[in-house]
Amino acid sequence: MNSSHVDTGKSWKISIFGFIGLFVAATVASLVVAGRNVSRVVDTEYYNHGLHYAETHSRKGNAGKEWTMNASLVGNHLQVVVQDEVGMPVTGGRLVYNLDRGTGGRLAGNLQLSESSPGMYRTLRPDDGQSELRGIMRFTRGEATIVGKVTVIN
Repeated sequence: MNSSHVDTGKSWKISIFGFIGLFVAATVASLVVAGRNVSRVVDTEYYNHGLHYAETHSRKGNAGKEWTMNASLVGNHLQVVVQDEVGMPVTGGRLVYNLDRGTGGRLAGNLQLSESSPGMYRTLRPDDGQSELRGIMRFTRGEATIVGKVTVIN
């Protein structure tokens, strides 16, 4: 009597299905814990703003989200007008223009603009012989901030 034992791989099949079941159970448990125990550090509005979250975020309802900055050269002064969504001047803020390194070898630096009249911020234009200024302009008032890449051509 030859009774040949044929291994059909039943033990391996059970093990694989067991690992899959364990993985699914661990995934469900992770999702439940993540959904119930959310850290207070996470801002629920982060994904609604995407890449521009830091540019317009404010804890007081996104103040500054619709503000605009218009830069121009007036004589030897760089002038920037900051307005809110209805065109009213935004006063009492801080405006910094972070200059990029120019193609002519001009050194990068920061220009601090001061408020000369309501909503108008001015500073002397750097006298470096360059016909244009390139950089990032950042206006901050309270917790609201707007940022924009700006090129001013003379």
